[in-house]
Amino acid sequence: MHDQQKGSDKPSGRIGRILPIFVAQLHEKLQNSLESHIKIPFKSGMKSVSSIMGKDKGSSTEVDVSLEKQLQAWKENPTWVDQSPSIKVTVPKGSLCNLDVGVNVGLPPDAVYDIVTDPDNKRVFKNIQEVVSRRVLVDEGFRQVVELEQAALWRFLWWSGTISVHVLVDQNRKDRTMKFKQVKTGFMKKFEGCWRVEPLFVDETTCHPFIPKTFADYVDCTGGRGRVGSRVSLEQIIQPALVPPPPISWYLRGITSKTSEMLISDLLAEAARIRGGTDYWELADSKRQADGGLQGKEMSSSKTARKLEVVSPVPADIDIANSQEPFHISEIAQELNLSPNQYDLYGKYKAKVLLSVVDEVKGSGDGYYVVVGGITPTPLGEGKSTTTVGLCQALGAFLDKKVVTCVRQPSQGPTFGIKGGAAGGGYSQVIPMDEFNLHMTGDIHAITAANNLLAAAIDTRIFHESTQSDKALLNRLCPPNKEGKRSFSNIMFRRLKKLGISKTKPEDLTSQEVKKFARLDIDPDSITWRRVMDINDRFLRKITIGQGPEEKGMVRETGFDISVASEIMAVLALTTSLADMRERLGNMVIGNSKAGEPITADDLGVGGALTVLMKDAINPTLMQTLEGTPVLVHAGPFANIAHGNSSIVADKIAVKLVGQGGFVVTEAGFGADIGTEKFMNIKCRYSGLTPQCAVIVATVRALKMHGGGPEVVAGKPLDRCYITENVDLVEAGCVNLARHISNTKAYGVNVVVAINKFATDSEAELNAVRNAALAAGAFDAVICTHHAHGGKGAVDLGIAVQKACENVTQPLKFLYPLDISIKEKIEAIAKSYGASGVEYSDQAEKQIEMYSKQGFSTLPICMAKTQYSFSHIPSEKGAPSGFVLPIRDVRASIGAGFIYPLVGTMSTMPGLPTRPCFYDIDLDTTTGMVIGLS
Repeated sequence: MHDQQKGSDKPSGRIGRILPIFVAQLHEKLQNSLESHIKIPFKSGMKSVSSIMGKDKGSSTEVDVSLEKQLQAWKENPTWVDQSPSIKVTVPKGSLCNLDVGVNVGLPPDAVYDIVTDPDNKRVFKNIQEVVSRRVLVDEGFRQVVELEQAALWRFLWWSGTISVHVLVDQNRKDRTMKFKQVKTGFMKKFEGCWRVEPLFVDETTCHPFIPKTFADYVDCTGGRGRVGSRVSLEQIIQPALVPPPPISWYLRGITSKTSEMLISDLLAEAARIRGGTDYWELADSKRQADGGLQGKEMSSSKTARKLEVVSPVPADIDIANSQEPFHISEIAQELNLSPNQYDLYGKYKAKVLLSVVDEVKGSGDGYYVVVGGITPTPLGEGKSTTTVGLCQALGAFLDKKVVTCVRQPSQGPTFGIKGGAAGGGYSQVIPMDEFNLHMTGDIHAITAANNLLAAAIDTRIFHESTQSDKALLNRLCPPNKEGKRSFSNIMFRRLKKLGISKTKPEDLTSQEVKKFARLDIDPDSITWRRVMDINDRFLRKITIGQGPEEKGMVRETGFDISVASEIMAVLALTTSLADMRERLGNMVIGNSKAGEPITADDLGVGGALTVLMKDAINPTLMQTLEGTPVLVHAGPFANIAHGNSSIVADKIAVKLVGQGGFVVTEAGFGADIGTEKFMNIKCRYSGLTPQCAVIVATVRALKMHGGGPEVVAGKPLDRCYITENVDLVEAGCVNLARHISNTKAYGVNVVVAINKFATDSEAELNAVRNAALAAGAFDAVICTHHAHGGKGAVDLGIAVQKACENVTQPLKFLYPLDISIKEKIEAIAKSYGASGVEYSDQAEKQIEMYSKQGFSTLPICMAKTQYSFSHIPSEKGAPSGFVLPIRDVRASIGAGFIYPLVGTMSTMPGLPTRPCFYDIDLDTTTGMVIGLS
């Protein structure tokens, strides 16, 4: 995390004149003096055995430990999670900046010291072109003082070149320090600093309750098997002869911070390489070449395909996202053959694709349609979003296929709460990540405004009806114009038609008709419409409104939902056109009249206004992945009380834009029992689109949980069984995967299992999953590493998906027909879960009867059930069967177009945990970059 303090610089109107002069000087003198001075290019001869600690403080005993044994200890137990470096930039008066960097490294101090003193290690010090001259001034064995000159590469904006660096270095192995300073003053008045490598007791917890204070203590309490890591720090002063004015000074401080961060990232990657002892891609590339996987292609022919430079261990998601400069979104649009009049720009990296494109590309053939679901997940998630993005990067950037990723827009609730964002992860992400997770193009804000306008209309109507006669209500609803004539507004004719009244003038209504038209007579106890906001706030789950003195005692209990739980979000996701959205918004039922008749948004006269608020939100947002493949982001409905899929509109546009032979890949929320089931039975019914392939994402970790492993809890360390080999546990848990495969195949699609590989997974465990998947009827099962390697890690998955799409032989089959009863549909879905029957509460029975009477029984079913089990009990893992599924209540989203039974209690307003994600989120005020977003 960056902790940066801004100096007293103020913007100046002279910048336009100063910038060209300053950059001209920079062309000869600057950028990599920031990084190249950090490099200390001379070798140590102490590679085999060394004193890890030298003499312990407070002890006269020197403890010698074999570096070879320490490295072996790390190879035997490589478990280590790199943390983000601490980078503090301060701005003393008259200085560009002072830099203070600290990071923990998972290798012994001598090994780390050897890395940073190795002049041939281009993996860490990538900018050193050559050492021009080197003169040893002092040589005391453990200490050397060297004067050297080296040629370093530099880059600033679109300029680049080499620069000669003259520096004095004092290396002292005894205390593992490296001090450096420039020899001659010139452009830099002062440039000096010090590297320091200190020991870190990695396995100190094994000594509990004893706390080792010295290295001898640590060796004793761990039996000599405790690993020793390193605490690496860098202090540096950068003081030019002339401090440039802002904004140049701000930009250069950002370069300094970013350069240091990249250097530390390279150091961590080199440490990981040494711990592992194997370069993964040397093995993977040779295997794929033997299999003919990449077919001789390193990258796609697409102009926007971007080759990633991946490092290991994988940096934080936001750091990866910020390290890539996205293409201008017009370039992504051009790859899809979109002309500028077919989209509206929202900044440089987002655009709204206009709905008119659907009609303009009607004649084109459809691409293949792929849905990504998953096994029953752990609370940590198994990587469906990451797999969706990684698969598309593989198809587009490596397999040269036209591809569009279609995903949901994330809510800000989880982003600032416990889950984090939803842009994917690692090297398979949608970028810019911060823009994707925060606001984007304002669709959710539009939904919030529309939802709350309807909520206000409900309570206002009840208030006014309670204080006015029927005639007074009519006169106010139909006020006279300047000529004194009254008329119905257009939206009122919808209610008149519903009531069977054909009259067109207010004065022609009978007193009975006036009462029917003007008085909705809403039953406050029946109101299901609640206010929303896009932030987690548990204290708004239940509130009391109408307590103001002017509301005349109109008090009732209600509450807030999170915005993505609004029915308007579900409407946006399931609409097929602007006219269809207008009808759906108007048909939304907010409650009943006291006579039991459904009251709609159009009855309240607000359906048209809601459509106006949503007119821009109906257009999907075009973005891009890290590897330059296009993404359509649209809608983000809940996956429990709603169907948990991105929009039909985005998918219909995408399948035409990619054309025949292209691919559209979309994600379904939660496990396949919920997300994929709703994708098939709700989304595909309304869209008319037919998928050819369904991907099921699985992990060894989740399957161990389903095989009987201990509970997995977010925020708590995993039990040892999850990070050590246990094939029996994996095989036992594959019953969960097998049921998901069987259920999904029943829809007529080919199923491909994507096995997300973790560093702790063994080859035997991964093979067990693959064998179980194939035995259960999967078309193929592929091990994937797209989180660590981007599209390259999902190439085999892309090939499997392509073959699955090309070899589908069955038509799409739904789980149930729409013309059977509500109960029969519920029971068909319950059977797919493994239930032997369904039990309905009195409330559920009452609601089913009411919805059937009101004519809504032909709608599809959207089950609101826990995602953590096939059953209604989250702790029931594996593939439970023979249970009775309890239906607590049944509700309806009539505008969206589905009935949703509640299996247990469903929270529609999440709460914040003790330590929400917002603790890590901040803004680097020097660079303007968002940091800490996950």
